[in-house]
Amino acid sequence: MDRVDAVIIGAGLNGLTAAARLGGAGLSVLIVERSSQVGGGAAHGELAPGYSAPPIGFSHGYVPPELIREFDLAREGLQLVRREGGISLFGDGSHIANYANENVMRRELARHSPQDADAWPRFVRDMKRQAELIRQSLLKAQEDPGEWSLKALKQMMSRTKAAIEMEPQALYDLTRFWSLSLDDFLEGYFENPQVRAHLAAPALIGRALGPYAPTGAAFLPAQWMTGTNGGAPWRMSPKGGTQALADCLSRVVRARGGDIRFNAEVTDIKLSDKKAAGVVLADGEEIDAGIVLSDLDIKRSFLSLFQWSGLPDGFARDVANVRMDGIVARINFALKDLPEITGIASDNPALSGGLMIGGGLNAMERAYEDWLDERPPTAPLLEIAIPTLEDPSLAPEGGHIFAVSAQYIPTELHDGVWSDARRDALMRTVKDMIARHAPGFEDSIIAEELRLPSDIEDQAGYTRGDPFLGQMSLDQMFFNRPVPGFSGYESPIKNFHVCSASGHPAGLALGAAGANAAQSILSTLKGRRS
Repeated sequence: MDRVDAVIIGAGLNGLTAAARLGGAGLSVLIVERSSQVGGGAAHGELAPGYSAPPIGFSHGYVPPELIREFDLAREGLQLVRREGGISLFGDGSHIANYANENVMRRELARHSPQDADAWPRFVRDMKRQAELIRQSLLKAQEDPGEWSLKALKQMMSRTKAAIEMEPQALYDLTRFWSLSLDDFLEGYFENPQVRAHLAAPALIGRALGPYAPTGAAFLPAQWMTGTNGGAPWRMSPKGGTQALADCLSRVVRARGGDIRFNAEVTDIKLSDKKAAGVVLADGEEIDAGIVLSDLDIKRSFLSLFQWSGLPDGFARDVANVRMDGIVARINFALKDLPEITGIASDNPALSGGLMIGGGLNAMERAYEDWLDERPPTAPLLEIAIPTLEDPSLAPEGGHIFAVSAQYIPTELHDGVWSDARRDALMRTVKDMIARHAPGFEDSIIAEELRLPSDIEDQAGYTRGDPFLGQMSLDQMFFNRPVPGFSGYESPIKNFHVCSASGHPAGLALGAAGANAAQSILSTLKGRRS
C-alpha cells in the first residue's frame, strides 16, 4: 500500500475507534501496530491454559453507548456483562458491600451508621448529577478558552451561560465538588470513617493522590456514569474481557475498508514542508498518508517520533512537563477455585464487583506517602477484580481469576532498584493481605504474574507505566489535556494528531478520545471542502 488517507500508530481501543470513524466517512485507513494483536493495554494474555486476563489494562471501563450504536457493536458480537457490588474488607474483620438495590444498600450502611444510611439518597442524587455533567462532555472536543476561534468562543459562552443559570446552592455544591479532598467531601454526607474509606477507594486507583489531597472529590462520579437504581452503581464489562471489545472494533475497521498491520513499529514521522506526510517503520519502509494519528502517549508521540529541534519553541518543554506517573502494579492470579472469604457468603451478589483491601483512610494516606518517598508500600491499596464470576468464559470450569491493581507502587525506588528480591517481597505482601481475609487463597493459586510500572512501560509503551497516559489531575484535564493550547487533538505539526488517552477524556471512557480525534479531523476536512 503506497499511500492512504490516514495512518494510525497503534491498535489500542482509541486507535481502533478513530480508524472505524474515519473509515466510515470514506477515508482509506491503515493501522500500524508494533505487537501481534489488537487492544494495546486492553489486550489479553494467557495466564495459564484456559485463563485469559489483561496483563496490563484494567478489566472494566465505561464504553459510551453512543459508540456502541454508531459502530453497531452488538452485531459484531459485543455483549456487555453487568457487574454489581464490590466489597471493602477491613483489618478488624468487618466489611462493607455495595448493593444495586437501594433498600438493601441502606440496610448495609445502617449496620455501621443509621445516619449514613439516611444520607445515602442525597449522596446518590449528587453523584448522578455530577456524573451526567461529565458524561455530556466525554464525546466533545474541549476547546482551549484562551484560543481565539469560533468553536472556543461558543464553548466558553456555553459554559458561562450554564454557570449563570445555576442556583446559588448548586454552584456552591459544584465548587465544593471540584476543590475538596475525598475525605472532606464525603464527610459532608457520612460520619463513619469506614464508609468514607469504602466510597473513596475506587476513586484513587490509578491516580497520584491520597484521600486527603485537595480536588480528589472530583473523581468520585466516574463510577456512576454507567447507571444506578438508587443503590450502588454497577459496572459494564465486555463478555470475553476488554480483548473482546478490541476484536469487535477491529472487525468494524476492516468492514469499513481499513487495514491493520502487525509487527510494524513506527520509528519516525515523515515530514514534507513541515507537515506530517506519513510514517517510517523500523525496517525502513515508508508509508505515505495525508493524515497521521498517534495512539501513543503524548510524550512518545512527540519526544520519540520527532526531532525536538523541529518542534515549535517551548512545545517540547511543555510535553516533557506533562506529569506521567506509574502508581499501579498489575498482579494476576489464576485460581483453581474461588477461595472462601471470611464473613462473605460465596453467593453474595456483591462479590461480582470485586474486593477492595487497604484499610481505612489513614492507611491509604500512609501508602500514598510511601509512594511519594519512592518506597515500596507496606500495605498498598488493592483493588481485586474477579471477572470470572459473571463471565466464566475467561477460565476453565470452576476456575477463577483475581486481577489485582496494587495502588501506590513507585516506578523507581529511592534507595535502589526493583530487584528480584524486592519483587518477591511485594508479591509476598499482596498475598498476605489477601490471605488475611481468604485463608485458603494461596492453596488455590496455579499461576501468577506481576507487572510493575516499569514493566508496563517496557511492554505497553506507557511512559513511566502511567495507566491513563498522563495523570488525571484537574490541571491536566478537559481543555488542559494533553497540553494547554492543543486540547482539540491537533498538534503544532500540521496533519499530525494525537488520538490516545493522553487527550480528553483520558481514562473516563474507552474509545472516546479516538472518536473525538477522528471527528475533529472530519470537521476540518469538511471545512476545507466547503
